[in-house]
Amino acid sequence: MERYWGCISDWERQKGGFMKEEWKRHPTWKRYEISNHGSVRRIKASRGTWIGKVLKPVLNTQTGYLFVGMRPGPLPRPIHRLVLETFICFRPKGKQARHLDGNKTNNRLDNLCWGTQKENEEDKARHGRRNHGSRHGLSKLTEIDVHSIIARYNPYVVTQQELADEYGISRTVISNILSGKAWTHVTLH
Repeated sequence: MERYWGCISDWERQKGGFMKEEWKRHPTWKRYEISNHGSVRRIKASRGTWIGKVLKPVLNTQTGYLFVGMRPGPLPRPIHRLVLETFICFRPKGKQARHLDGNKTNNRLDNLCWGTQKENEEDKARHGRRNHGSRHGLSKLTEIDVHSIIARYNPYVVTQQELADEYGISRTVISNILSGKAWTHVTLH
């Protein structure tokens, strides 16, 4: 059970399904408290605000993460980082925040932990959030195209270069598809 980076085991998550909300002062942002449910509130009054005011999160439509504006400072802060910094530790070198259920807006402590990029990519793959294949923004092919390329290739009938020209891609891409180095999620069956 890896607790050091904030990861909670499935058993602990099931056992503690009703996590009581707990508020802690952020170690750097002294005017704010962060809850283990992913909320942020002021603990010092300021112009136009009051003590206990819960900040309204804003969804960044490009990243899918929730942010809050905190003063002083010009940049909005990602809530998942604030929760981890408050309840676990500041981001260790080489680590990044992981949302264990794949939901970028679920900033509860029991859904967050620090992990490696590899672990984060494995999470994305497990939750179907990884942009590969036709879901990748730069893809020129669809899964149907790749299936057709695999089915049609025969060096005596149609060459890799002919397939590449037909689909507007390089021969190297065709070669990588046929050798199983690219589009590995597409099969003939």
